[in-house]
Amino acid sequence: MKKLLPVLIAVLALAAVPAKATTCVPGNMGSSSYGAAGFTCTIGSLTFSNFLTNISGSIQPPAAGVTVTPITTAPDGFTFNPALGVSNTGGGYQVSDVTIYYTISGPGIDDLDLGFNGAYSGTGMTDVSELWCLNAATLVGCSGANAGLISVSNPPPVYNNTITFAAPVSMVSVAKDMLVDTGSGIGGASITSVTNNYSQVPESASLTLLGLGLLGLAVAKRSKLGQLSL
Repeated sequence: MKKLLPVLIAVLALAAVPAKATTCVPGNMGSSSYGAAGFTCTIGSLTFSNFLTNISGSIQPPAAGVTVTPITTAPDGFTFNPALGVSNTGGGYQVSDVTIYYTISGPGIDDLDLGFNGAYSGTGMTDVSELWCLNAATLVGCSGANAGLISVSNPPPVYNNTITFAAPVSMVSVAKDMLVDTGSGIGGASITSVTNNYSQVPESASLTLLGLGLLGLAVAKRSKLGQLSL
């Protein structure tokens, strides 16, 4: 049993060494990070990749004006500031739309949470609709139980929404469409904060690692008791 203890310690030490990866940091969708082809970063045990931004409407903020702030306390994710704002005081209809695409991968992803601070006046409206696809690196061709839509809006005031998946998955692709619209009358609308969080359940590998650790402690304790009895 004494020979087994060093092996267990070595296994635990190797498993505890994190893989080298770029950590997600604050930035914007026009930067050399989130705006660059092939950019990948991590928050905890989640990896984010395949970032893409599409901007449309009568008022279009620059991609560099869409900021990204990682959320590093579980559940991990991002806060986006799309800097969307429109106003119609008689000069005509206005709309502004930013869509952000990316893929989340990691063990035991079991839900998706969406929140925002959309505000409006008069005939204005705000909406964030997020398409999601499970276990796929793209939304193209996604259908059935693997695909879905989650949204928040004001009006009516729905500032937060959560979807819990039928079973934990290892990959989710999303397209987040953030929209402000003045409507046909006198009105205004704005969105300056959109949050996305992804919860995880403990993975079997983590439970196995915990078991090995407990076994190692038991072996060490038994070895120490054996020495004391001599």
